[in-house]
Amino acid sequence: MPSDAQHIYEECEGKRLVVIGSSFIGMEAAAALAKRAASIDVIGMEKVAFERVLGLEVGHRIQRLHESNGIRFHCERVVKSIEAHANGDVKAVVLDNGTRLDADICVVGAGVVPTTAFVKGVALERDGSLLCDETMRVADGVYAAGDLARFPYAPLKTTIRVEHYGYAMLQGTIAASNIAGKRTACTAIPFFWTAQFGKSVRYTGHAIGYNKVHIVGDVEKLDFVAYYARDEDVLAVAGMARDQEVGAAAELLLAGKFPRLSSIVANSPSLVSLLHPNKK
Repeated sequence: MPSDAQHIYEECEGKRLVVIGSSFIGMEAAAALAKRAASIDVIGMEKVAFERVLGLEVGHRIQRLHESNGIRFHCERVVKSIEAHANGDVKAVVLDNGTRLDADICVVGAGVVPTTAFVKGVALERDGSLLCDETMRVADGVYAAGDLARFPYAPLKTTIRVEHYGYAMLQGTIAASNIAGKRTACTAIPFFWTAQFGKSVRYTGHAIGYNKVHIVGDVEKLDFVAYYARDEDVLAVAGMARDQEVGAAAELLLAGKFPRLSSIVANSPSLVSLLHPNKK
């Protein structure tokens, strides 16, 4: 909520901040508060920030961007305990290796768990989500949207759950259309972004289980396109300073016309040109 974000921003001035989580929410919080907090320590389970989504090379470069702004990282670590003062305020965060980080404020950005225990008469998925069809319908008269909705995703030929507010808004619109009697399917390719110290990362697709990463451009200069593939199938694309290319990637994924990874490696094509081959 905007009010929560504003409260954190106001409370962090001159304080020692510990951020638990080194993916999008945690890293955005760290970047936004870097010039306001007295110190910032980020705790992450992965080898580098963003590793699960963006891979080692891109994640490491963005982590170094944070480190150049004074942020400290504790990677491949988990929280053992959080100590508090007598009044309940945070005092310190203790890691699994015994490291004790003095803290005045602790921000947790460690993912989302669907809160669906209140739902009766509908079977829940293993992660607590609600299984929908392509119209976001769960059962007769029941529709879902957002973090708790698991739905069919054609590029992966499986169901996925997307934790991003933009996609939740889209799904809400789709659910409303179907409730109103206008059949509409959820087919859009996920697209999201994050801002880190004035640098924007754009990401499209859903790359669960990728095993190959191919990068075109210069990661060091934060000017690149990264392709995330499972063998030959490109599942997602991320970019910095390449907004048009990432936008074109979303359209190619949606149309099922994305080149095989070996073709990308051999030719480094412009995705915009592939999308509009006759455009001069």
